[in-house]
Amino acid sequence: MSDQTGDHISPELAEAFSWAVYHYRHVWTPGTPEITRKLSNGSFTMIGVCDLVDKFTDPLPDGLFDILRSETHLGTDVSALDADRTYRGGARHLRVLIDAKKEAARKREELRRNR
Repeated sequence: MSDQTGDHISPELAEAFSWAVYHYRHVWTPGTPEITRKLSNGSFTMIGVCDLVDKFTDPLPDGLFDILRSETHLGTDVSALDADRTYRGGARHLRVLIDAKKEAARKREELRRNR
């Protein structure tokens, strides 16, 4: 499968997306700046990598799909990811996860301040 232009995701961009998923899950914490990744065309945050990957409909590797699908502790809906098991679907889901993690941290901080 490919996007409308016939382009396939490059190995560099596929690796950058794997990096973004790993850093979301194991390294980054809300309230800290998003980590950046250098690519041949610049430096990108996790969200920036998602933006670059969003156009590619190449199949998402099973391992990445499984990791993204398992991140349900934030109450995020995985139905869109289940319906679109591509890099585009993975990028869109990772964006949702990042936003949900930021919002949960914001709410925790607000509760802490109101105590």
